[in-house]
Amino acid sequence: MDIEVIMSLFPSILSLLIIAISLFLCFFFFRKTNANVPPGSSGWPVVGESIRFLLSGPQKFIEERTKKYSEDVFQTSLFGQKLAVLCGPQGNKFIFANDTKLLASWWPLSLRKVLFFPEFVQATSDEVTALTHDFMHDILKPEALKQYIPVMDSMAREHVEVEWVGNEVVKVFPVSKKYTFDLACRLFMSVVDVDHVTRLAEQFALIASGLFSVPIDLPGTAYRRAIKGGKLKHKANVPPGSSGLPVVGESIKFVLSGPQGFIRERMEKYAQDVFQTSLFGQKMALFCGPQGNKFLFSNQTKSLASWWPLSVRKALFFPEVVESSTDKIASLQHSFMREILKPEALKHYIPVMDSMAREHVESEWAGHEVVKAYSVSKKYTFDLACKLLMSVDDAEHLIAELLRVENQFELSL
Repeated sequence: MDIEVIMSLFPSILSLLIIAISLFLCFFFFRKTNANVPPGSSGWPVVGESIRFLLSGPQKFIEERTKKYSEDVFQTSLFGQKLAVLCGPQGNKFIFANDTKLLASWWPLSLRKVLFFPEFVQATSDEVTALTHDFMHDILKPEALKQYIPVMDSMAREHVEVEWVGNEVVKVFPVSKKYTFDLACRLFMSVVDVDHVTRLAEQFALIASGLFSVPIDLPGTAYRRAIKGGKLKHKANVPPGSSGLPVVGESIKFVLSGPQGFIRERMEKYAQDVFQTSLFGQKMALFCGPQGNKFLFSNQTKSLASWWPLSVRKALFFPEVVESSTDKIASLQHSFMREILKPEALKHYIPVMDSMAREHVESEWAGHEVVKAYSVSKKYTFDLACKLLMSVDDAEHLIAELLRVENQFELSL
């Protein structure tokens, strides 16, 4: 009898137990704390305030909460993540003053797929923060700002002349947004062609329309259109050039023409500063001329990393470095360049360079009606490198060794 009573009461006891556990979990997860967190609301469990954000749009959502909670900072929960939103002058000052110190950049995966290049979608927060910090540091340098001012001034005058003068009514927000976008294209991407800027603006509009939409990647959705716009934008930022044939790329043309002829042909065909190609199974961009060299040396270990095909590594590198990572090789190169370009090192080079230049002119140029400038200049450069960097006075045996390595390299291609 007692067993029958207990069995009849079991469903009620189980229900009470479930209710007690549920109340405990609700108290544990949603209890208020005295932690030093900004005012605001996390909204509903899991979805947070994402629905309100999507319905009202970013601008209205932020305006409503700055009025309700604080003009400087408020907390919320979006896309499954709790976060603090900093606004106004004080919030911006705090972000820029503490970037990479108290703060780290964070991007939801849905936004990364739209905005980032594919190779950075799965990058760590530290890698994204480092890239952002390097970019901001470079574009806000005093020497960079000096270059921006005349461009901004001339473009502002053109903008007022075209968009404002002679119009009784001007829609300030659209025309100001257009001016800002045109200016960004000119300063950060060196894009001045009107049609090119228009195409980029169309792609950017696709991105903006779906950037804060429901992150569902299905045909016809705003989010899918944003991803498509992001891919088109990335493609538009690729330098001019050709990838050649599948797999082999332009490797055959490179071997037949030689490096110098190959590069010269493509500089004449595509651009003097940078062009894209595909060699040894790798897509790459080749930087040429003064502007290309300046970009390479100013961005080494920041926006760029050294890359060497395995065939070249085997020919030029010590065996222990052949299989090294790209980061290690870049670090070794950077350390080497830093050492040889120190002021005290340069002071040592100048008298050696002067004396060797005099000897070179006397032996290779003086008394000759015709001089093959490229060949003799290459010999002088190599002799100078042997003297300065390896302390080798007689470079004849090294020249023979270099020719042997060069022949082996050409055969390996």
